[in-house]
Order: sequence, then structure tokens, then C-alpha cells
Amino acid sequence: DPFRTKNRVFIIHKLFAPFGKMPRYDDRSGTTRLYVGRLSSRTRSRDLEDLFSRYGRVRDVDMKRDFAFVEFSDSRDADDARYSLNGREVDGSRIIVEFAKGGPRGQGG
Repeated sequence: DPFRTKNRVFIIHKLFAPFGKMPRYDDRSGTTRLYVGRLSSRTRSRDLEDLFSRYGRVRDVDMKRDFAFVEFSDSRDADDARYSLNGREVDGSRIIVEFAKGGPRGQGG
């Protein structure tokens, strides 16, 4: 029943909103690429691959200086990782995990 499912998500959002936690299901279904911010200088690409692969098949980790992009094979796995890891402490730094805005740079078309 779609109404019950939407209502449940709404109720969950209302319960967690005061605590700063995002609702479980994001409306950007189909997105497989995550932005990971506030990374410690000690965090390496392999660390992120190990951490994120707990949620599904990781296709790519594009590491920058203090942020990275993690690409999953399946959007549901990306959503699971986003929900579970956003705000988590990694190498002494509380990371940000959210859906990446736009596609990877350098892909012309």
C-alpha cells in the first residue's frame, strides 16, 4: 500500500528531524555516486573502499585532498551507505556522505 509506505517515511522523518538525521529514503532514486566530505588527511582510497563495500559493490573511489566520490553499482546500496555513514567518525573526522550533485567531471558528451 503506497499510502502506508509514504506515511511511514513521513513519520520516520518527523521522528528523526529534531536529531538532524535524514529520512531513510531519498527521492533521488537511481543515483549511484556519493560525495564524501571532511575526510581526515590519514584516510586513504583503500580505507574508503573497505568501508563503503560493506553496503554493496563499489565501482570506483575518486579520492581528492579532503573529499572523495564513491560510485556504487546499485543506487540502493549507495542510499544504504549514505544513510548509515553520514556523520560517522572515520580516522578522527566526522564525515559527510551525501548524493553527489551532477556527474563526474571530464565526461564530455
